[in-house]
Amino acid sequence: MDAAAFAGLLTAVRQQTFDDGKLSVIRQAAKANWFTAQQLISTVDVLKFSTEKLDAAVAMWPHLVDRENAHLVLAKFSSSDQGALRKRVGE
Repeated sequence: MDAAAFAGLLTAVRQQTFDDGKLSVIRQAAKANWFTAQQLISTVDVLKFSTEKLDAAVAMWPHLVDRENAHLVLAKFSSSDQGALRKRVGE
């Protein structure tokens, strides 16, 4: 996503009161957009709970344009969540 569109996405996500609403917006956006690793990180940082963070990362992962930076995404998670993320995305 270009910077302006991504800023709009983050605004839409932040406007949701609960993580399930935020996650719904993220999943919808993930269907039709491509993200950098940094954008994925910024998006999951908006969420409070590790379960929702993992769900958001899984939704966005197939649309990650710079897979060479996937290690930066993984570094945002605990070691057990890293394993869960790898398993859920098939890596």
